[in-house]
Amino acid sequence: MDKSCTRCRDYVAHQYWDHMDNRKKRFFKLMLGNFRNGVTIPEKFVRSVGGKISELVKLETPDGNTYNVHIAKELNNLVLRSGWSKFARVYELQEGDLLRFKYNGDSHFKVEIYDPSACEKETSCVVMNHNPGLQKRSVPRDNPMLSPEGERLAKRHNGCCSDSCKTSKMNPAGTPHKPTKREAPSSEDARSSGELQTSTRSRYFLATGCNLTDAHKVEVNKIEQNIRPEIPLYVKTMSSASLVDGFLVICKDYAIKHLPREDEFITLCHASHSKTWGAHYRINADDTYHLSTGWLGFVDDNQLQKGDTCVFEVLKRQRSFTMAVHLLKASYHHPPGFPASSKSLRPEAKSFRPADKVRLSRFTTLEGLLKTKVYEKVEAIKPEIPVFVSIMMKTNVSSRSPSLAFSLDYAKDFLPGENQIFRLHRPGESAPWKTEFKSFASRRWLVRGWEQFVIDNELELDDVCLFERIENKK
Repeated sequence: MDKSCTRCRDYVAHQYWDHMDNRKKRFFKLMLGNFRNGVTIPEKFVRSVGGKISELVKLETPDGNTYNVHIAKELNNLVLRSGWSKFARVYELQEGDLLRFKYNGDSHFKVEIYDPSACEKETSCVVMNHNPGLQKRSVPRDNPMLSPEGERLAKRHNGCCSDSCKTSKMNPAGTPHKPTKREAPSSEDARSSGELQTSTRSRYFLATGCNLTDAHKVEVNKIEQNIRPEIPLYVKTMSSASLVDGFLVICKDYAIKHLPREDEFITLCHASHSKTWGAHYRINADDTYHLSTGWLGFVDDNQLQKGDTCVFEVLKRQRSFTMAVHLLKASYHHPPGFPASSKSLRPEAKSFRPADKVRLSRFTTLEGLLKTKVYEKVEAIKPEIPVFVSIMMKTNVSSRSPSLAFSLDYAKDFLPGENQIFRLHRPGESAPWKTEFKSFASRRWLVRGWEQFVIDNELELDDVCLFERIENKK
């Protein structure tokens, strides 16, 4: 090839990748293999936009619908994960389909969908209306469309809705969940995941068994009248189980109509938006719906007690699914002239918070779904000593002499100050791995023997290791 042509090509490539407006850049993905669980954004594209892709992206299709999809970082790649399976299900993506992504800036992509005939999929372009000859395929703009399977589920759920739901003054979207195979929480509140009490005059739902006092009814009505929510409020009085079991069970009827259709990391905030908390919203195979990891952090920070009432307000037009929580304290339950007890009605033992039992290596950060998974694991272990979490780097798994360094704060508080032999145990493995623990000045790290642990367990770059120190072991 002529050198001048080569220079021209290089110049054009440089202009495209380094100087052209990012909003003019595009890439395509061919649906192959296990594409329904997630697809990778091309590394070259990510670099070209300066890595300016947030943890949450919006996918907009020609029919005008927009979907929120969370980004996961896996093996140095950005992967469309949570929310992608819903997108794939709605548009019935098949192997051989081709998707063209056009970047619009601010982590917003316009997506065109082509089938193997090389033509656009009709279902991604046509906005179905209410004409007699057409089947309604979409719900209002805020809610994702239903696949045929989803419509069948919607009919099933709507068919078992209580009479009070049908006579209430509201017009819910009625979009169903697709339950995932998970175990339900062992909670005395589990029964409240069934039918829902509905206020027939106001736009709020009462959780099953939620009997408001007159004072709380007044407060809830004030909240409802002040904000006039488009989506009905969800009202729940705190039980002992809600405060110490680590789960907040949500009524099935409300969850089906107004909450996400799959497991999602959602945001809780004060009505003033002054502070936020993350919580994992989960759906179980037995049709129970609840908040898990992160809920106890909200409980502790707000000093919730048995008898307190939480009024949940779904906020629209947020980057991620968000609920504002209006708090009504238990003191409202006391008749005039009877002061509220200053002693908490919660058990004296402090509830377990995963965040308090996690220490990170120097270059490890936990975000999004990874943070949720780590916290869930720590919550299952409930360690006395904090767990040390490290994301594997080249120095840990692929250098000539792999080693693992502990952070200074963790080493100072929980590790010995002299050289020792450490034994690393894996759950389900009988024989431990012997590793040499080195201590020099303020540094603490595993050296000889660590490489064998890496090889035997096939550790790779970006794998996550949780180290739980076991007491009373020689």
